[in-house]
Amino acid sequence: MQQLTQKEIASISGVSIATVSRYLSDPSSIREKTKRKIENALESYKKKILKTHSNMIAFVIPDIENPFFPMLLKGIESVSRTHGYTLMIYNSEGNPTNEERILGDLLDINVAGIILIHSGRTSPMLKDIVKNRKIPIVFLDRVPDMENINTVSSDNFDGMYQAVKYLTSLGHSRILYISGPKDLSTEKERLRGFKAALADSGTDTSGFSQINCEYSKTTAYEAIKQIISAGKFNYTAVCASNDLMMCGVYQALTEKGIRIPEDVSLIGYDDILISSLLNITTVRQPFEEMGKNAMLQLVSAIASPYMLKSNIILSTGLIIRNSCKMPPPFFIEITH
Repeated sequence: MQQLTQKEIASISGVSIATVSRYLSDPSSIREKTKRKIENALESYKKKILKTHSNMIAFVIPDIENPFFPMLLKGIESVSRTHGYTLMIYNSEGNPTNEERILGDLLDINVAGIILIHSGRTSPMLKDIVKNRKIPIVFLDRVPDMENINTVSSDNFDGMYQAVKYLTSLGHSRILYISGPKDLSTEKERLRGFKAALADSGTDTSGFSQINCEYSKTTAYEAIKQIISAGKFNYTAVCASNDLMMCGVYQALTEKGIRIPEDVSLIGYDDILISSLLNITTVRQPFEEMGKNAMLQLVSAIASPYMLKSNIILSTGLIIRNSCKMPPPFFIEITH
C-alpha cells in the first residue's frame, strides 16, 4: 500500500498536520473524536485505493530481457482489454525472494488476478494463495508441482522431439544439447523429448553431451568458447533449449570462423525475432495463443473461483530455416 505523508493524511482527515503528527507519535494524546476521524478517513482511503485495483491484472515474468516473455503479452492484452482489465507487469528476475515480495505486494493492493511465470521454487506464500483462493491465479509456460491449479503451457516434449528427430534425419549423431534450469517443468519436458527422439531414431548416443546454461545467452557463449579453447568441440550439431542460448552459441561459433550450417548445424527453441533474423531453425511456441488462453482462464477464474481447474497444452511446431544440413563427410574436430 502506498505510504501517505502527514500532509496527505491531514488533507483527507480534515485536521491539522500538527494533529496528525501527535496521532502518529502518541494516539492517546489527542481526543477520541479526532482520533476516530483520522482513522475513519484512512480506512475510507484504503477502501478507495483497493477498489481502484479491482480491474487490475498482474503479469509476473522471470526475465524481462528474454523476448519470449514479453511476446506473450500480445495475447494477454487483447483479451484483457476486451474484458475491461488493465495490465501491470512485474519482473521477478527469476529470483524466488523477489517473486514472493511481488506476490505480497499484489495481495496488499487486491488485484483482480495474477498470471504468473514462476521462478521455479514454490514458496509457502504461493501455496497459501492457491490453497485459500486469496487471488485467482493462472500459471503460464512453467507448470509448478502443485495440485488444483490453472495452467497454460506448450508441448515442450513434442517440440524438442521434433527438433532432434530433424537433426537425426539429416544424419547427426554427435549432438551437443544446451539445457536450461533442470528444475523447471519446461526444461524437464524438453530434455525428455530430446532423449526420446534419440532413442526412437536408433542413434548411437555415445556422441551426445549436455551442458547447462540456465537459459542465458552469456552463459552459453562462454561455455562454447571454453569447449572450443579446450579442443573438445567434436560435435556436428548443437541444439539449444531456448533461442537466447542459441544466440550465445551462434556468436561463439562465428567468432571462431566456424560456419553454420557448413561446419556445424544449429537449432534453437521459442522462435523469437532474432532466430528469423539469423535464419536459424527453431521450435516455435504459440506465444500469442498461450497468452490469450491464460487470460481467458483467468477471466473465468475471477468469475467463478470454485470452478474446476484446467490444464491447457498447446501444440508447437518446427520452423525449418537455413542452419541445419547433413554433417560433413569427413568430420574434423574444431580446436580453434
